[in-house]
Order: sequence, then C-alpha cells, then structure tokens
Amino acid sequence: MPVNIKRILYATDLSLTSPKAYVYAVKLAKALDAKIVILHVIEELQNVNILPVMAPEIIEKHYKDFETQGRQLIKDRIERMCITEFKDPTCVNLVESVEVVIGHPFEEILNKADKYACDMIVMGSHGKGMLAHALLGRVAERVLRHAKKPVLVVPVS
Repeated sequence: MPVNIKRILYATDLSLTSPKAYVYAVKLAKALDAKIVILHVIEELQNVNILPVMAPEIIEKHYKDFETQGRQLIKDRIERMCITEFKDPTCVNLVESVEVVIGHPFEEILNKADKYACDMIVMGSHGKGMLAHALLGRVAERVLRHAKKPVLVVPVS
C-alpha cells in the first residue's frame, strides 16, 4: 500500500527548543512534496481562584492578544529558520497555514489534524514530568495514544 503524505501538522509549544521538531517537519515536507500546517495551543486557564476576579471580556481580550502574538512569533521564527537553518528563504512557502487556538493541547492537535486532513503529525517532546511520562511528555504521550495517523515525536531536550 503506497503512503501518500501531502499535509503535515506540526504542533509547537513555542519553547526555545521547539524548532528542533520543525526541522523534521520541513525536511519531511520537502522530501514528500507536502505542505505544513502549524499549530500552537494556548492552554485554557484552569485556575479557578483567578477567574472570578477577572471579567470575561478581559479574559477574552488576553486570549485574543496571546493568539495574535503567538501567530506573529511563529511567522517570525519560520522566516528566521528558513534563512539561518535551511539557507532557503522560500521554505516559508511550505507552510499552508498557522493556527493559534485555545484549548487542551492534545485534543486540539488531534482535532486540527482531522480538520486540515493532515496525513501525519510532527511534534517535540521535552520528556519531563512523572515517571510514566518521562520519555515522551504528557501531551506527546496522549497524542500518540489517541492519534489515528502517524506521529513523529522528536526529542528536543
């Protein structure tokens, strides 16, 4: 059965080490003549102590600001990496879209992979936390467990 990968979802946490996984996404996209959908998920505020003192419209404004800043940060990093890492300013053309959303990271990664009909997911893993998650990391481990398409997890620490 031939494997046809035309769209890759690259999930990033915007950490300083996350570009290591992006290198794999770009190299795969070039080799497979595929496009990249970039996703960053802003985790919803879960701290119930702070929510009652903040008006919903203030929380919403902060989320919108985070989305805008996150999108711009991703675009800036991509342009910089294409020049410094790949020596190819045209590699920005591999990126089909950039999504910054609010939600639970592993759920949003799976949802967006389906929404954009991605054939593969590429993401990094810090490998921090409890013993059960020591090798992969919480989000990567959950994506691997629930994904119905191939997932490449790149160790970035």
